[in-house]
Amino acid sequence: LVILKERVGAEAFKKGVKSYLKKYAFKNVTIPDFMTEMEKVSGIDLSSFEETWLQSPDFPYNQAVTFLAGKNTSINTYFKLKNKIADLPESTETILKNVWDKLESNKLKEALTLEYGSELSSGFLATMLRSGDLKVRQAVVLSQSKIPMELQTEIEGLLKDKSYVTVEAALYRLWTDFPENRHRYLDETDGIMGFPNKNLRLLWLTLALVTPEYNPDSKAKYFDELSQYTGAEYHFETRLLAFQYLK
Repeated sequence: LVILKERVGAEAFKKGVKSYLKKYAFKNVTIPDFMTEMEKVSGIDLSSFEETWLQSPDFPYNQAVTFLAGKNTSINTYFKLKNKIADLPESTETILKNVWDKLESNKLKEALTLEYGSELSSGFLATMLRSGDLKVRQAVVLSQSKIPMELQTEIEGLLKDKSYVTVEAALYRLWTDFPENRHRYLDETDGIMGFPNKNLRLLWLTLALVTPEYNPDSKAKYFDELSQYTGAEYHFETRLLAFQYLK
């Protein structure tokens, strides 16, 4: 719709939407009905637009990128960096380091971290964790298939993060990558429920159950608690998570 508005002009787009809603109120409509109204108010033939953006089975990726990059500085920067890294993949970290402190958008930093975090050094990732935005911290954890030993202490600090998403990601990653410390990680996060869907508690109960040496006398209690969250009195999301973990 944004691209269509750009094509016909804001005023014509507004008139077209108003005319369309009035003419087809409470009726079944199709995409051509909408496009016909836009053509009437704008005087522009939109058949090529409709074919490219609405009818073609192939998404016009390059055109979309060009349009968005022209409208948003962060998107433009993202694709410039992406193209530069594609040409010099061995210089990924150097390229990002040179611009990192100049990037004003944390959304842009998050996207770059998710895409290239696995290729960055522990030192650079540690800098991101210490100074990064909430979403950047989460992206650092989520981008790692295995936490480097040099980042262990930094990631352990995230178990006290204010974000339940961060704590959930850090707990699972640490539990997986540093099995010798599983007891400590579980002790540190015991009792945290998380969001209303109880995401953290459900993960914690599952990890506690599958950690053989952890509180063996409480296994039955943990299993009963995890099972009870499948009950009809709980929200759908909570029940779904509980069933998935039980499976």
